[in-house]
Amino acid sequence: MPVPRIFGIEDDPSIIGSRFMVMDWVEGRVPPDVPNYHRAGWLKDLPPAEQEGIWRDCVEKMAALHAMDPANFEFLKEMAITTGQRPDQGRSGLQAVLQYWDNYAVWCGANQTEIIEYARNWLWSNAPRDRPDAFSWGDARLPNTIVRDGVCVAILDWDMVSLAGPEADLAWWALADHKHTVTQGIDRLPGIGSPAETIRLWELFSGRPVRDLDWFLVFTAYRQALITFRLFSLSYTGDALEPDFLTAPGIGFQWLASLLDLELPGPLTMPFLSLEL
Repeated sequence: MPVPRIFGIEDDPSIIGSRFMVMDWVEGRVPPDVPNYHRAGWLKDLPPAEQEGIWRDCVEKMAALHAMDPANFEFLKEMAITTGQRPDQGRSGLQAVLQYWDNYAVWCGANQTEIIEYARNWLWSNAPRDRPDAFSWGDARLPNTIVRDGVCVAILDWDMVSLAGPEADLAWWALADHKHTVTQGIDRLPGIGSPAETIRLWELFSGRPVRDLDWFLVFTAYRQALITFRLFSLSYTGDALEPDFLTAPGIGFQWLASLLDLELPGPLTMPFLSLEL
């Protein structure tokens, strides 16, 4: 796998103020995030055929990630913190990562909002059963890759890695695509496939169909909503957390309301749209 080599990890926070690691420097270019590559930057300036080649190679690399033996990554289940774990749930990779975000919702206080608590219970009640553990990148999107000569030479950003399975990545990729394109009325780059085309390409590379995608789309929106909530709470200086941010164009809350047919305290301005678009 094209992952930068790690030279060492230092656990002593006294050296620079926190734990840190030293990793290899990989030559190449990163598809820009701000402004997003669909709006401006070197990827947008490439001919469509070259854009398509990069997209196809990144999807192929992602499919190869998903084919890795999950037995090598059993430690990832430790993210299901024992405290607060639901006794009726097992210890599959998917249940472990859902437990992690369940705990996160309580920790950051987001479970006090009606839409988060509804989504949280919906996810547990409708979680796919009997899914085998499989590797998941976690933050699957083009800006987390390094490209050189039209090839993905490094995959980055592993803070949400889990054994939730490939569908978690495909749903995250879909949300990351839509939040910068069709939900804002912005054209996708001509060489970059839609989420539906990405899924079909992944199925070609992996040799198996995508399963339970509807559930994983809700799970993705839920995680995005929790991250948005946490960021808002960190920047909020009032005496009480107001629900105004639920009406802002944060794709997590907007998609949760759209996918689960819930009401926001304000207008739904960024609804979920067909993955074919």
